[in-house]
Amino acid sequence: LNLGWTSFERSENAILARAESRRLPYGVEWRVALSPEGLDLEIWLEAFEAIEAEEYQVSVMLRPEYVRWETPGEAGAFPPIPPDAPDWVHLNRDYAPHPRIVASSPDFPSVGIEANMGAAPFRMTALNTGGAQNSRVLQALCIPERAQMRFKQGRNLYFKGRILTLGTPP
Repeated sequence: LNLGWTSFERSENAILARAESRRLPYGVEWRVALSPEGLDLEIWLEAFEAIEAEEYQVSVMLRPEYVRWETPGEAGAFPPIPPDAPDWVHLNRDYAPHPRIVASSPDFPSVGIEANMGAAPFRMTALNTGGAQNSRVLQALCIPERAQMRFKQGRNLYFKGRILTLGTPP
């Protein structure tokens, strides 16, 4: 949010994009590369001064035709999204760290997020957006063990993982 994208580099199977925040003292670098499982994703945070955060996340929005979600700890159905729903709603109850969450649809290939848990412990969450967005969300949510985490000044690994594409719909 509130990023001014400054450069894009493209190769045969990867994109490197850089941006700077318009409000806060940081920039980001995204490297997205094709892999047999989907898209490898590496996000770096360049802190121009030390930054403290209570949490951060990487989210993937999906069409409302996705009907189920699953983590290694639990699974559930995405309920309908009322057109007048004002807020996003978390659907799962298990917030233990897990490396993966996947959504499935009868009409589209399954999609997921897989985090490299060595970088930071992520809690995989499933959400419904409000009615205006009318979307499903898969989210890798990083909440530190203590009240806040600190990104030191300089280059910090924000997220390393993969956006999965798993087969074809039945």
